[in-house]
Amino acid sequence: MMPSWARLLFAGQPTLFYRVKMLDRVCVEQWTTYHGQEQGELHRLTFLAEVDPAAMGSGGGKIRLRGELWCTPELEPVRYSLQGDNVRLRQRFSADQVDILLPDGSTQRMDRAGATFLSDGNFPATLALVYAAVSGGAAPPPIEHLKLKLFVANTLVTVPYETSPADDLTSPSGRWHRTSHRTEVLLDESGVMLEARSPDSGLSATLLRQGPPVPDWPDPLIPGAPPLAYRPPQGARFRLEDVEIPGPVTPIGATLSIPPGEGPFPAVLFISGSGTHDRHGIAGKIDIGSHEVMDDLAAHGFVGLRFDTRGAGTTRLGADFLDHGLGADIADARACLAYLSARPEAAGQPLFLIGHSQGATIALVLAGEPSREPGVRGVVLMAAMGRDLDEVLADQILAHGQRLGLSAAQIEAQQADTREVAELIRSGRPWDAEQLPHHLLATFRTRTWYEEFLRHPTSELIGKVHCPMLLCQGREDFQVSPERDAERLLAAARRSGRDCTYALFPGLDHLFKRTRGQSSSLAEYFEPRPVAPEFLARLRTWLASRAGLKT
Repeated sequence: MMPSWARLLFAGQPTLFYRVKMLDRVCVEQWTTYHGQEQGELHRLTFLAEVDPAAMGSGGGKIRLRGELWCTPELEPVRYSLQGDNVRLRQRFSADQVDILLPDGSTQRMDRAGATFLSDGNFPATLALVYAAVSGGAAPPPIEHLKLKLFVANTLVTVPYETSPADDLTSPSGRWHRTSHRTEVLLDESGVMLEARSPDSGLSATLLRQGPPVPDWPDPLIPGAPPLAYRPPQGARFRLEDVEIPGPVTPIGATLSIPPGEGPFPAVLFISGSGTHDRHGIAGKIDIGSHEVMDDLAAHGFVGLRFDTRGAGTTRLGADFLDHGLGADIADARACLAYLSARPEAAGQPLFLIGHSQGATIALVLAGEPSREPGVRGVVLMAAMGRDLDEVLADQILAHGQRLGLSAAQIEAQQADTREVAELIRSGRPWDAEQLPHHLLATFRTRTWYEEFLRHPTSELIGKVHCPMLLCQGREDFQVSPERDAERLLAAARRSGRDCTYALFPGLDHLFKRTRGQSSSLAEYFEPRPVAPEFLARLRTWLASRAGLKT
């Protein structure tokens, strides 16, 4: 027997189709198919979405996502899976718990926290299902002052979800409602979601009664294009040795690059930025380029260590995945530094750190630790933050919003969110629905990452580093600023009497690659571009001079 929500949405047609636009650009097409009752009393639905990152200011080709929900006749989730480009998650629900089966094969358990229904930000129809289940086809639907809890499958968090009538908004097709997630939802007289929109982001999802046919996608979802993979440069004389480092939480996969000839050699640890990427700097469809840095140094007499971040390569996500923060990344890098310093190829030789973006913050922490032995002899900071995280994020929101064509009010609303999160953390108030807006709870699963960043201001960390530093900054970097970050960090170093050399590279972006024009963009990160030779030469020369090598 068809549940009321299924009759409301799928009677006469097995598929529901939503089209999502960013301002006037189509960015997502999303199909939902109801397959009926299977496996006893469970009901199965499948979700397909094709995402165009370019329409949202990013780059790369279109992304395909596939979801599957098994639920009770009341729409309570029992099993859910999400598959896509670099995404594989499975979730199993019991009365009080959610078991998360992660891509690395591990399982994490979390409190369901009273969640009645499931939603997934990748699939607008998951929200339409919730409204249909609550309304039950009644006219008018009983949702004027709805209060419930949702498990947000794509961010793995339970959040409150509340609605109220939006009497200032009118439509001949139905009635508008505002939600506690700062969205607006248009429902018809029976409770079918006709439109859902986020005024702050410019995103809107619209139900089309006659959508395109459901695509028949193969598995894998995007065949043909091989994934990016590292290949050593042709004619390389250095050798590579894959190693596993005992990490504080989970073993860390890494690679040593060892120069030709008799060692020992001066040593370099590369600490990469935030996000999931392998030891060579491959992050899905983006080649960050860190392998070029380490290969160049290996070719010029440095033994190097590069390592996989959590969830990439052979490094598992770890038992702290659900509450992972900067402190965990610092501990992983510390373990890698200890491993490198103990290798016979580096015995008694100068030890250097290279930190890129978030990795620059970590490098400053490690270099400034008084107990570090043997001492770090030099630090290279690539695109380091010089301000607090909320200030940097506000600038990134401004640059991205202007590129998308968002209004000043939309940009300000997003910037206000970053300030609100930072202010809550600085105040020490609880991280809960009484203190933080619901849409922010859905975005940030915990306070840990943000809070630990705020506890490690680079302008203070740099004063604790007693070895020489090379501060490198791309002129066209939109993620951090030469004036507001690099120069502020340089001034802090000089106030503390530290040895810090500043190198500004015209025409280079956050990845130290050349841009097409006078400003960089996220879309360019997806384009195959080499790390600029002038940056590699400056880096190599500076390190060699501190290590006593000839260049």
